[in-house]
Amino acid sequence: MSRALLSVQVDDVWMALDATRVVEVLGEQLFIPIPEAPAFAPGVMSWRGRAVATVDIGALSGVAGPMVLSLLDGRRRTVIVRVDSCTFALPVDTVREVQEVGQDRVTLPHATQNRYAAGEVELHGHVMPILDLAAMMEAIGGPASGATFGAS
Repeated sequence: MSRALLSVQVDDVWMALDATRVVEVLGEQLFIPIPEAPAFAPGVMSWRGRAVATVDIGALSGVAGPMVLSLLDGRRRTVIVRVDSCTFALPVDTVREVQEVGQDRVTLPHATQNRYAAGEVELHGHVMPILDLAAMMEAIGGPASGATFGAS
């Protein structure tokens, strides 16, 4: 049994996402800041005719400082992901190709320090956490709480 993982980088930290939750990878996007929004969900962007929440996975997981939401200071890539009925945008610096990884390569988190790690894996020469996107969304009031977060 294998897992499809997408490697993303925020600042100098690499993380892996379940590729089956990835809808699209875009270039740098313009985000609209929401006044007094938390650092981990600072704004929204237009995607396919609707507003979707921007989730700063670096700030949420504590591995990077909050990003600046502007076209000039933003991150170079935006990964659109879906968890249950919620679609949201993850601004990141770098995205690598999807890798099929055997379950035997996935270990319990020990080398990485990420509160949302569902495991860890070595990809492209980096040991990285595999982020549990569902747990992240639940922590910020996503699907389990009934929040819309760009519901489909």
